[in-house]
Amino acid sequence: MDWVENTTRLHWSLSYNLGYGELWWLHPISGFYTAWGRHGQHVYVIPEHDIIVVFTASLSVSDSEPYQDIIRDYILPAVQSASISFPLVLALGCTTLLLMVFLVKKRK
Repeated sequence: MDWVENTTRLHWSLSYNLGYGELWWLHPISGFYTAWGRHGQHVYVIPEHDIIVVFTASLSVSDSEPYQDIIRDYILPAVQSASISFPLVLALGCTTLLLMVFLVKKRK
């Protein structure tokens, strides 16, 4: 068994769709795994689409939901799109993310 396969294998189950490998949080139903750090440092690996999504800005103190919403609502549709609009959708998603970060930081 190689290193990637071993570290992303379920070693500990927390719920029906959240488990832990070795340094990776596993989401078996959704088909991705993540590494969560402090202050918005998140890495999402989505093997089905052969992509890695990295966030380095905090949107909220303890909730990972905004990141998953951004992936679901903006990044995955852009990746799944086979049309010429891919760069436009990706740029729109990145712009939306930057605007969200700016607004959250401005409120503090």
